[in-house]
Amino acid sequence: MLNALLGDAIARVAILLWTATAISLAVPILPAAWMQTLSTYLLDIPALTVAIAAVAKGLPKIADESERRFWRLLGMGCVAWLAVSLPYAALAPGGHWSLGWKVYGDLVYVVGYLGLILAIEVQPHRLQTGTLGERERQLRTFGTIVLAFFLLVYFVVVPASFTGASYETSIPSFYLFVCMDVVILIRVLANRRDAWSVRWSWVYTWLAVAAAFILTGDLVELASHVGLFTRSEEHTSELQSRLHLV
Repeated sequence: MLNALLGDAIARVAILLWTATAISLAVPILPAAWMQTLSTYLLDIPALTVAIAAVAKGLPKIADESERRFWRLLGMGCVAWLAVSLPYAALAPGGHWSLGWKVYGDLVYVVGYLGLILAIEVQPHRLQTGTLGERERQLRTFGTIVLAFFLLVYFVVVPASFTGASYETSIPSFYLFVCMDVVILIRVLANRRDAWSVRWSWVYTWLAVAAAFILTGDLVELASHVGLFTRSEEHTSELQSRLHLV
């Protein structure tokens, strides 16, 4: 498996990207202002771009339609997150990330989360036969959309509309993200348990690791926002919070 990964051009680019990033953040090579900009505003952009390129490169090689749908939805999630990272990198350093942009960011982030959850609910490791399996998939998809809509209204629309000052603290947003993280982690682990092939077991294992990193990062952010502790300003913490993108 390791040889196959190293033989892939996208994987080599990802390894080089993260190695160079880790070195630049851990060793004070760049000026402090540049390191702050890189770690806070720019780190997501190349990582998400590489992930999207990996999906685009691999899709033509996949014959099974359910697996193609799985990877397309994962790619859609990365595209949605990139659609937040790009304007954030342009506007936030100058203090222009306003309430409207925060609402936009949360809405599009939920679209990204929805892409991941729907991908998991495709369950490409299962052999879907007959109309019963299709109806079950449609029911799971509908339930996922309803759940995402409820969380979006409860944690974004209502706070932004009635308690703008509270919403500005980003605490409601992180409650939303933590809920979505938990849903993703539980569903990935359930798929991992049901997977019958070694290949899908590894796919779900790595997705579970990524989901655990996302959940841990969001819990740390939430705890720091509610004042449980003061988060370290070291740039390496920004790298650690994005390990799921690897």
